[in-house]
Amino acid sequence: LIGRYMQKRETLLHIAEFLFRRKHYDEATKLYAELTDGKGSTDTTLLQKWGFSLQQQGRYEEALAAYTRAELIDTENEWLLRRMAHCYRLLHRPAEAADIFTQLFERHPDEAALLLQKGNALVEDGQYNEALKSFFQYEFSVEDAAKARRPIAWCLFLTGQYERACDYYGMILDSDSNLTFTDRLNAGHTALAMGRIAEAIDHYQIGQKLTPGGKTEFLAAYTADMPALLAAQVDETTIRLIPEVLRLHPL
Repeated sequence: LIGRYMQKRETLLHIAEFLFRRKHYDEATKLYAELTDGKGSTDTTLLQKWGFSLQQQGRYEEALAAYTRAELIDTENEWLLRRMAHCYRLLHRPAEAADIFTQLFERHPDEAALLLQKGNALVEDGQYNEALKSFFQYEFSVEDAAKARRPIAWCLFLTGQYERACDYYGMILDSDSNLTFTDRLNAGHTALAMGRIAEAIDHYQIGQKLTPGGKTEFLAAYTADMPALLAAQVDETTIRLIPEVLRLHPL
């Protein structure tokens, strides 16, 4: 008797909404899949909630597919665009995320945070010069551009602009009270690329003291950055000798 009523669309909508509001996304997903009726649904609200439920479960490909269907109908929906950009980044498709952040910034030129998001996506895509343009635009747009200093410094290093990178790392080390070991690590890389080996070692030694996991964690991070140092044309022998110096040097 109850089954007949439970299968009515209006009842399913109420149940799905109940589950969605209480964050039971797994169960809500199943109902939204049924309610969107395959690929023919034009109810953007249902498609958005279906996509969000999928995204909350880490099912980003499926979430993106649901969002894309909704966006084809509701092309001006900025909530959808932001969710799609997030999914693209999680799916390691940063160039598509950067395109969305460009669209959003064209609509909201006063929302400077979009420039940071676009720049970060471009860094993930390896477009360091384009990322710099976005970060510099952010820096020019806000009074306090501290959030852009780290990505700017790293992109300058990756694009071979070591003097400018050194200047930015200097600002970070002088003004930021929340320094991390990666700040010293990257400042060391910049000094090493400039041939300032003693200065680089000083940065690395201080960086070890800031590393929660001590020398082991710091050296693992250094090793992971070896390809970047080789790309900066640092002598391979020097790159491999640095960890030995750090292992022998007392903290």
